[in-house]
Amino acid sequence: MTQIKENKNNPRQFSNHVFALLFTSALGALTWGYAQGVTAPTQDFLMKAVFPDVPKGLLYFTVAIRSIGCLVGSIIASPIASKYGRRRGMMISDTFMLLTALLHAVPYIEFLTISRFLIGIYIGLNCVFVPVFIGEISPTEIKARAGTLSSIFDSLGLLLAYLLGFGMPKSYLDHSNHWWQFMFLFGGVIPFVRLILLWKVYKHEPAIYSYLKGNKAKCIETLNLIYTPERAHQEYEFIKEGSTIIDNQSTKSSFKDLFRAPYRKALLIGTFLVTQIQFTGFGFITSYATSILKRTCCPHNDNSAEIFTIIIGLCSLVGSLMASYIIKSTGRRTILRFGQLWMMLISILFIFSTFRLLSSQVLKYFVVMGMFGYFLTLGPVKFIYLSEILPDAGVSFANIWSSLAGFVVNQVAPLLMEYVGSWAPFTLFGIASGIGVLFSFFVLKETKGLSHFSCLSLYAPIESKHYNFQSTHFSDMEEKTDRREVSNKDTEIENA
Repeated sequence: MTQIKENKNNPRQFSNHVFALLFTSALGALTWGYAQGVTAPTQDFLMKAVFPDVPKGLLYFTVAIRSIGCLVGSIIASPIASKYGRRRGMMISDTFMLLTALLHAVPYIEFLTISRFLIGIYIGLNCVFVPVFIGEISPTEIKARAGTLSSIFDSLGLLLAYLLGFGMPKSYLDHSNHWWQFMFLFGGVIPFVRLILLWKVYKHEPAIYSYLKGNKAKCIETLNLIYTPERAHQEYEFIKEGSTIIDNQSTKSSFKDLFRAPYRKALLIGTFLVTQIQFTGFGFITSYATSILKRTCCPHNDNSAEIFTIIIGLCSLVGSLMASYIIKSTGRRTILRFGQLWMMLISILFIFSTFRLLSSQVLKYFVVMGMFGYFLTLGPVKFIYLSEILPDAGVSFANIWSSLAGFVVNQVAPLLMEYVGSWAPFTLFGIASGIGVLFSFFVLKETKGLSHFSCLSLYAPIESKHYNFQSTHFSDMEEKTDRREVSNKDTEIENA
């Protein structure tokens, strides 16, 4: 979309309708954040009170299998988003999640395992639907901040789960307590709200999707809902020119097309980035925060572990909110570099504290700082960067490998903590973060300030008879549009 900055001489040229669309779609991130966070306060109770005879490895597997579900969801997300649309895709996933929440509350290990696999499918679907929808619907002047909505709502979902977790019984002998079932059922409330909103209120796909699907009337209707008439016309012209240049590849590209020019290099880079970020340990901390704190620095006979889990959620939310301002003025690559360095430093400090080189009492603060830093940097930017350099099929493919990495981390890390020591998983996380530091310094390119089509051609320029989008920003297109308008006015004057 166009790069038009809002100022006193150039008032805002889009309506509040776009914010309603953005917040409605981001409810998917709120749900997946809640689904991940609900594990932390309930896992120990499930292991010791609900399923005391089930091996620990199997209960760890019920958490890890969520990542396999994410893999499946990522595979099917792109075909669904392409065939049925982003909005309908979100509606399908919400209906699916309503049924899954009911299954999640059944007190049998088989149902727990199946439901968490299905929750993973929901997360995998929305890790594609939500960032792509937000990226396509957002006006350029708020695109950076809008891109952080996934991370903000993700951290808000975590905080909500941690707050509800404070109601869990403190005694594992309280077998009659059903609060854990309420928490699992609550996971269906948010998808229900979004389903109703998308079904009855917000009935439009992103304009660029409608245009590339041949529905120009729907494209114009969506643009008129979001922009002023003059700006809507300008946006339509940019969509028309841009879609011609990339030959509809951003919506029609398949998995097979991703391994050819122009996307092959961007696919490898994007896939490695999100996969490596999984090994920084953020998923392990969100799913096992309470257990980590109880095993390392918080006593079992008070609420300190639960309180610090809530503080982790609060700091994650604060980090996400701060990120929306930082991203507007700072490059994506710079933020990714800082985030990788931050996670590596936190892992090193955590290891030092487990070996008593630092006080064990400061360990809980390192966990808090780690999650704050993640949601300030890597959390929001990975979604933005991935959706900028890849079409939706590429985002889906990268999330497949990210899900596999998440499965490995969530299966191996708790076993390492249980049988080797708390230092073991964080050693793995520190090494992975160090690799990420090198990768972000020597491989990644900056996308800040580039148009949607420029980002798609960043790692392999798409040549056309009109433009080379590697070096052409939308400001160049605006200049050409201005020249056309001047030319048209000159013609009108001559005719007059």
